[in-house]
Amino acid sequence: TIEARGLSFYYTEWGDSNANSIILLHGLSSTCRLWDPVARALQDRYHVIALDQRGHGDTSWSEECAYSTADYVVDIEALVDLWGLDAFDMIGLSMGGMNSIAYSARHPEKVKHLISVDVPPRIRHDKRPGIEIDKHIAEHGHLELPDHDAALKLARLTNQITPDASL
Repeated sequence: TIEARGLSFYYTEWGDSNANSIILLHGLSSTCRLWDPVARALQDRYHVIALDQRGHGDTSWSEECAYSTADYVVDIEALVDLWGLDAFDMIGLSMGGMNSIAYSARHPEKVKHLISVDVPPRIRHDKRPGIEIDKHIAEHGHLELPDHDAALKLARLTNQITPDASL
């Protein structure tokens, strides 16, 4: 974990810290552990950092309920400084893709390569599927489940072909 902007950020790290770095950013309903298979595949050539973004996984929730793209970008700015990274690659999935695009637009001198996965060219927030669920999560937090099996069963509803190990 690392402290920045009044939050405790959890991240995982692989590979040689002297190698070229890659920052991995997960999507809205995920955590940094989504990237474990990717990080393992890259760790022999890169320094890989996968971040639990604010309000996700083991990273703190914002007491101000500040979860805009701008909030995420300022987090990344602070963390990049704390990690001492001068130039690096970024891979972002969905929300993480939006955040990585926004960060790269503000800091093109730092981002050598950017891969954004599953990011639409424009977001229509009023037409977004699941907006009511997202509002509920923002107001009340994520659903707490009694055990791993219950969590897997819920995840399976919207991920019907994903292997159990990945879920």
